[in-house]
Amino acid sequence: SRINLSGYTATQPSIAQDSEGNEVLFFASDRPEGLGEMDIWKSTISYAEDGTMRFSEPENLGANVNTPADDITPFYHQRCETLYFSTKGRSTMGGFDIYSARWDGYKFEAPESLGYPVNSSYDDMYFFRDETGIEAYFASKRVDPEVLKYDREYKGCCPDIYSAIFDITAELEVVAYCGSDPLSDVNYTMNGFAPRGEEYTTAAPIALEVNEDYIF
Repeated sequence: SRINLSGYTATQPSIAQDSEGNEVLFFASDRPEGLGEMDIWKSTISYAEDGTMRFSEPENLGANVNTPADDITPFYHQRCETLYFSTKGRSTMGGFDIYSARWDGYKFEAPESLGYPVNSSYDDMYFFRDETGIEAYFASKRVDPEVLKYDREYKGCCPDIYSAIFDITAELEVVAYCGSDPLSDVNYTMNGFAPRGEEYTTAAPIALEVNEDYIF
């Protein structure tokens, strides 16, 4: 198998479609030629005529994602074109923290921490974001104050599942040009959350509802 190697760990598989529509397996492994300890790897999936899955030679995501320390629990969100993973090898609040790295069409950009309150001083990992991009779930060893109310001896030894809601703001500005010169006075109509045919101007951006379709 190209994925499983004798004497090494290959774990935490996550299958997704990349920006080019390829089916890709992301996984964590301490296999040779990594940057150190557990790294995140990917392998493109294809299918034989009998439906058998075939995997390309795994590719290490490189120093832009991986570190000499453990990098684990990969999850690729197709709609946001963003890889989420947990690491101990970057600036963390403690233990594993969850980071995101956006695909720019050629490579993953520099990872950014999701910060507080998703990350904590305990291990935070196994991040998953739903298709809309609004709801997310992850595992954490944090000591929940609500748990301490009925279990004062709780030490946060084992991961619990948490959920989070992303506050997404979407605004739109419409600009019209005459040649290369922007026009200062533009009126337009929009069909969507507003009453059909209602008129807007370019004086201010329009707040849009997430996951709704609009026609201009």
